Amino acid sequence: MKFGVASLRAGVGILVACVLVSGWSAPAAPSTTVAKPEVTLLKAGLWMGGGEFNRPVTVGGWTYFAGSDGVHGQELWKTDGTTAGTVMVKDIGPNVSRPRNRLKSLRALGEGVVFTIDDGVHGREVWRSDGTEAGTVLVKDINPDGAGVPEGNDVAVFSGEYYFLAYQPQSIRYDLWKTDGTEEGTVLVHSHGANFLFPTRHALFYGGAQPDGSGHELWRTDGTPEGTVMVKDINPGSDSGAPTVTACVGDVVYLAADDGIHGRELWRSDGTPEGTVMVKDINPVGSALANGASMAVVGDVLYVTADDGTHGEELWKSDGTATGTTIVKDIQAQPGYGPKPVVSQQAVVGDQLLFTLSMRGELWRTDGTRAGTVRIIPHGQEESAVRYRLSDSVVLGSHLYLASSEEMVHGAELWRTDGTSAGTELVVDSVPGPGSSYPYTLTVAGDSLLFADVGGLEKLTYTYLEPTAPPNRFVPPSRGEKNKRKGSLALSVTLPAAGRLEIAAGRFTKPVTLDLAAPGAASVLIEPNRAGKRKLRVKLVKARRQGGAARLKVTVTMTFTPLDGEPYAITATYRLRRG
Repeated sequence: MKFGVASLRAGVGILVACVLVSGWSAPAAPSTTVAKPEVTLLKAGLWMGGGEFNRPVTVGGWTYFAGSDGVHGQELWKTDGTTAGTVMVKDIGPNVSRPRNRLKSLRALGEGVVFTIDDGVHGREVWRSDGTEAGTVLVKDINPDGAGVPEGNDVAVFSGEYYFLAYQPQSIRYDLWKTDGTEEGTVLVHSHGANFLFPTRHALFYGGAQPDGSGHELWRTDGTPEGTVMVKDINPGSDSGAPTVTACVGDVVYLAADDGIHGRELWRSDGTPEGTVMVKDINPVGSALANGASMAVVGDVLYVTADDGTHGEELWKSDGTATGTTIVKDIQAQPGYGPKPVVSQQAVVGDQLLFTLSMRGELWRTDGTRAGTVRIIPHGQEESAVRYRLSDSVVLGSHLYLASSEEMVHGAELWRTDGTSAGTELVVDSVPGPGSSYPYTLTVAGDSLLFADVGGLEKLTYTYLEPTAPPNRFVPPSRGEKNKRKGSLALSVTLPAAGRLEIAAGRFTKPVTLDLAAPGAASVLIEPNRAGKRKLRVKLVKARRQGGAARLKVTVTMTFTPLDGEPYAITATYRLRRG
């Protein structure tokens, strides 16, 4: 089985990729099959590192991660998704206590991985591993007198090399270094002090100081001395623009910066001085963006949390222009009170952005419109029943997998959502009842999901079963007849009893009601609503440029209520087509 990891973090200063903004997609299962989740314990009692600096990575069929079994401290582990194949690679710091030797900054590089760790002899330095004990070695002792790199190291892989910050005692700052995994290939890139690292296709952006150590501004490098330059002195002189890049669209990066006049606002840069400009003065009387302001990208639209001085901190969107930078929705009724929107993770769930509201952990979605920005409440749940955490969420197939931080009935457990209330559900109640399994460090591995909880390292897989039809229940057809001119879909359904079939109005489809006086076959028409027609038109314009047709994936909920029975609802997915 081939394993792969696909995750994108927004708002933390590191993106594992900027060009491809998507999650891994599993092979599509038939739309009317039943997915049965199965959880396998790979290693009992194994703690799995995660968070901003410790995401697992996959190389050559193995998923590598920072793990601790309670005996060896936090070391490099790997798994191929089997119990026998879940092993510690090497006990690097056998005489070092767990809080000290913590493995951090794990990244894939070539056919192996690179990370930082303290072996108890050299201090925290950069190491590499090919997955074997003999091939797990120190790359270079940058600081022979102590730790060479900080524990919470901002790192990035760019152009086949691992970039990191290293401590220089003589200058009392962190400088920018890079390595190809060899001692001779580990060299200094920027010696004037540096912070955040953000890779794009053509350059690595970072915050760098002037040669005299003053004025942190936006810099970029291609890895060569001549290609390492300051992009722009945003706050001229010795003061700092204090830029932080957290998102990009194509070759344009978006950052929060302070020019000394407008406060901390939204900027954009194409890597040139003239192409580095403030997008909009969102807050004319202060700073619109807080330090570490959350940003995320869906398609070519940037989402950011900002305070315009009137509405409080809310969700905004931008196309990179001042006129195209607008508030999405005033979610808070009273500025300065209650929960504030936090874009924690970009999720590839259709063309929607999922986000949470801090403190309450409410799950919301937006398509960029005020009407399309709504709270997701699972069917059968009270509004305040579930709190969600998006910090470890990942996309697998058509769903976002995430953990609940609090839930009165099931405790903190594993959930998944497709961005709709009907498609938001508890995956597995590992600790039945109000107890919690506290799942964390969710990682996609091929068609499986790896995660850790109170039991240890777990693997989630799905078995797809053909559904059975109990008395007075029906199975929606898997396909229908497409009308490519109107974008509609005719379905032939067989109802097992007299009754009413209702198809609820969807995001892109009209509602349908069908009454049948006796069991038998009937035809129903799935038609696009106004939003669906508009979406198909937009897709058709793009498709015609390539000589193709427009396709729109829609999810409908069908409810059949027999005359002598209880209503039964089932969700099915289809594709409308035009052209």
